[in-house]
Amino acid sequence: MTQSKTIQRCQFQFRSADGLHIACARWDSGGPIRGIVQIAHGLGEHIGRYVGLIEYLVQAGLVVYGNDHRGHGRTAPSPKHSEVSDLAALTCLWKIWRR
Repeated sequence: MTQSKTIQRCQFQFRSADGLHIACARWDSGGPIRGIVQIAHGLGEHIGRYVGLIEYLVQAGLVVYGNDHRGHGRTAPSPKHSEVSDLAALTCLWKIWRR
């Protein structure tokens, strides 16, 4: 994944309610923040496929969060549960962090 030099990417994980490690990332420019966007990738994809959109959003002053859903990308080990709870958990995390 090629990224602009002005974009800072931080990879992290959180543990879902059922114990699966969910691979996540946060991108920002380090400058003033105009808003926050959370990307939920499509079926059969991973968050890395959105690098062009992520660069555009970050250059517009937005912080972007995204994760690899269960069975996708860096969260591939277990497709057994719904992805919705993982999206909700990431949303809760960034809401806490922005305070």
